[in-house]
Amino acid sequence: GLTLANILYASGGKFYLLLPNIGKVESRLTDLSCKLNRWLFEEFGSDLYVRTASVALSGDDLTRQSGKTLYDKWDHLTRKLVYSDRQRYHEIATSDYELLFGTENVKPNTCEVCHSSIDASSRCSTCEKMARVGSLLGITSYIGLADNESEITGEPIFKLDGVFSRDTLVWLLSDDNFPSSVKNNISILRINEGNIGRIPLSFSYSERINSGLMILGSNHKFDCTFEKIAEKSYGIKRLGILRMDVDDLGKIFSQGLKSYRHGEFSDRRFYSLGRITTLSFQLNLFFGGIIPQLIINDESLSGKVTVVYSGGDDLFLLGAWHVIPKIAMEIRKSFHHFTCFNSCFGISGGIVVTGGKFPIYKSAEMAGDAETRAKNNNYQLLNGEVREKNSLTFLDVPMSWNEYEEIYEIYQEMVRIFHNKKYNPLLTRLREISYLFEKDRMDLERKKVYPMREIEKRLMAEKWRWRMVYSLSRFSQKYKEIESEVNEIRTFIVSQMRTTKKYGIEFLPLLSRWWELRTRGEKD
Repeated sequence: GLTLANILYASGGKFYLLLPNIGKVESRLTDLSCKLNRWLFEEFGSDLYVRTASVALSGDDLTRQSGKTLYDKWDHLTRKLVYSDRQRYHEIATSDYELLFGTENVKPNTCEVCHSSIDASSRCSTCEKMARVGSLLGITSYIGLADNESEITGEPIFKLDGVFSRDTLVWLLSDDNFPSSVKNNISILRINEGNIGRIPLSFSYSERINSGLMILGSNHKFDCTFEKIAEKSYGIKRLGILRMDVDDLGKIFSQGLKSYRHGEFSDRRFYSLGRITTLSFQLNLFFGGIIPQLIINDESLSGKVTVVYSGGDDLFLLGAWHVIPKIAMEIRKSFHHFTCFNSCFGISGGIVVTGGKFPIYKSAEMAGDAETRAKNNNYQLLNGEVREKNSLTFLDVPMSWNEYEEIYEIYQEMVRIFHNKKYNPLLTRLREISYLFEKDRMDLERKKVYPMREIEKRLMAEKWRWRMVYSLSRFSQKYKEIESEVNEIRTFIVSQMRTTKKYGIEFLPLLSRWWELRTRGEKD
């Protein structure tokens, strides 16, 4: 008797359900969890595990009449999930010790995609299914679900094993092969349809079907190999990998929002089940619907970037490396607008640049590590306030988004300057300046005479500074036609960032490396 209304949140590998608090439900949840994790272990080994937990929630808890709040209950649930995670496979260890620790069924070969153990073929059955689905998803308008092959014409794309009940057959349908009638009840999901009126409700006036909207952020694909995509890059021929996700979303779900109305900040937290479900839907709409459309609408990105995954609260993009930094900034700006500039919401990301033949799963891991560095980034605002997260890591340098936007402006200035190859010696001078700065920093730190704050102050008056002034002045005198642009770069180097206490010189190695990649391999 449960409906979709019982789902508070379901995306990004997580779900929260509101269920009747009766003993039958509790035992059923435990049974389903055991069955699911046993099936996952048999199919994927220890790579996948679903941890579950539950807590009792009453009406008095929701109205704060019980001495407990929804936040307290959510925190209790989170703690139980952590405890559950520490007891993985305890039910298998108790009921089937050999399955967990036995070595009899070791398979001799390895899947070339996911590296799982297989018997003979080059790819495991799961990867074969995923490859088949991926090849068709880009031309699919509907997903059909049914229990019987006779209910929808055509061959199903694959079968979902009935871990909990009956097997479910899955069809990928287009407008051309959409069924005109059915024999029994089926479910039809319309993919990424903005016009809800086009979602079918019935095949006739008397025959209703279960239908709905499904937002997919990754139903696109490249028509060529990763090596070909890397060849489309400007400068060095590499792929760019971007991973991003929302900062502290679990904290927002568990504690609510402080800054609930635009331009206002209050110690009171706005928190309710309705706000949780609304927020989860809107975030999924942004990552699953708005971001892919943002990329599709930009003709300059056509064939250069694709969405590998985007949904829930995170994303994974892949494409020609030179367009990825711009996309990251556009996504952050769109998210900032989407959340009405609410200061509670931040988003962090990581970008890595790898070769076209480099394993994508390793690139994804490296981008994940870069994203983690961004989430661990601390920076001090001009008013002395220390902030963390809401940052981007690019070329191994973590920075706040405001710092990145300022750096991107200078990079664009460099693009205009270095469009003419005769100005390339300026790049050598900039690299020398950044080297002198790092050398002076290490010399001051090695002396161990001054505290870190004093070192930072003295560093801005070391010899790298006057050498920089001399070097750039000589260059601008030689090329007077770009004197104003060179002066702008010099001002950036010696000045504090517009929003933080860092100086431009600290990001000069990043700019130099960025432009070096942008010009490497290009012919005159």
